[in-house]
Amino acid sequence: MREADGAPMALSEVLATTEPAPVVHLQVAAVLRLNLAAFQNAVPALYELAVINDTPGPVSDLTLTISSEPAFLKPRSWQLAAVGAGETYHLGDLDVQLDGALLSRLTESEQSTLRFELRAAAQPGTVLAQHESRVELLARNQWGGIGQLPEMVAAFVQPNDPAVDRVLKAAALALQAGGKDGAIDGYSHGAKRAWELASGIWTAVLQRQLHYALPPASFEHTGQKVRSPGQVLDGSGHLPGPHAAVRRLFGTGTPAPAAGVHQGPFLRWRVAARRAVLHHRR
Repeated sequence: MREADGAPMALSEVLATTEPAPVVHLQVAAVLRLNLAAFQNAVPALYELAVINDTPGPVSDLTLTISSEPAFLKPRSWQLAAVGAGETYHLGDLDVQLDGALLSRLTESEQSTLRFELRAAAQPGTVLAQHESRVELLARNQWGGIGQLPEMVAAFVQPNDPAVDRVLKAAALALQAGGKDGAIDGYSHGAKRAWELASGIWTAVLQRQLHYALPPASFEHTGQKVRSPGQVLDGSGHLPGPHAAVRRLFGTGTPAPAAGVHQGPFLRWRVAARRAVLHHRR
């Protein structure tokens, strides 16, 4: 490349002509996935929001707005007095209000967009900086996997589901059939009683003759839909009465178990647990 007089241009001069002009831009860190459980547990949608001024002069009287499409959060705006030349301003208040009603209606996941725009009062029709972030909205009963707040799996526990009461009722009957107290009284009577309760509940589950459903490949990373206790149990008919195999669990007899009820691995685990309790008492 040569100038008009024919003299060659230095490499630094060539690079200088191609460098972009300094601008004001936004730095955003937002959640990648959202669902109803995140809304109910006040999981923040924004982790970081900053205005970076790379221009040689200050910018003042700024308004930063956020919106979404579809509208899973309510629009909000922030007012900034000024951001000096070469400075970065980090916003402290990142609270945005999610639309819980929309998230509760989702039966399938869908993609959404967070849109940020920065404007100055001197030129309200001009966008100084903008940024877009993609957010996946999950179905209301979908866990997001270990890549996004894995501890949120606990939010899908439903102790008040009517199906849980049916299992506990069957567990109480199983305890009584084994010559034990049918009260579901938790840990109030020590480790041995807790073990008896676990045995009774496991017996009630075995009586349902449930089958294992193979989850999709890599579900622990990508997440999957979580069925409620009612959805799991309603496909197996009514809870049957206590079976004679209950006595096998409590060591009060050795009748043959019902067809389709596999108790071997559980019994081995039960023996190991009893040994651990006895060792602890010593």
